[in-house]
Amino acid sequence: VRLPRDGAWGGGGAGAPVGPGVHPRGVSVARRAPPRRPARLGSGRRAPRRRLPAPAGGPAMPEPRLNRRLSNVDATFLYMEKPAQHMHVAGVSVLDPRDDGPLTYDDVVRVVGARLHLAPRLRQRVLRVPAHLGRPLWVDDAHFNIHYHVRHASLPKPGSERQLKRLAARIMSQRLDRGKPLWELWVIEGLEGGRAALISKTHHCMIDGIAGVDL
Repeated sequence: VRLPRDGAWGGGGAGAPVGPGVHPRGVSVARRAPPRRPARLGSGRRAPRRRLPAPAGGPAMPEPRLNRRLSNVDATFLYMEKPAQHMHVAGVSVLDPRDDGPLTYDDVVRVVGARLHLAPRLRQRVLRVPAHLGRPLWVDDAHFNIHYHVRHASLPKPGSERQLKRLAARIMSQRLDRGKPLWELWVIEGLEGGRAALISKTHHCMIDGIAGVDL
């Protein structure tokens, strides 16, 4: 772009004063705002990571920093969910008894609690943006309770495969609570032969594709 000669802008000759944000030839120049720096403490150091309470049978863990916006695909799974169209993914595992006895609810709570730090997403819930001005966010659940997510049920002994299927169907017909992390793990006792079963129930927005490997 060819600029006019000095004075062609109406009084902006070589001797005209140049103010802030004005080019010497009289062309306005937009100034960029300086980049924002992350918030720091008064001492100049970053705020330390808050440590979460220790899970059952496991060490205390630092607060996860996975708070971020859902991807377009993950948010779509939330938007597609309707009262008659749930978007959770399920799985049923039937386990033979161990040498020291059948699997119990306390065993599962202890194992899951000791490994929660490996998959921090299990402690996070979905936060909707007001007026739907953006995709939902993953935020830490300050009231996380492992006993809400790891649940227990028992079939009348000796429980048959048909009874297990009916129970699984009833569990899957219930929608996950959006106010809590979107997963449940049911421990089913009372199966014939001393067996036990695990029924997992997780929303599709948490385990789409490779994102479900850790979980």
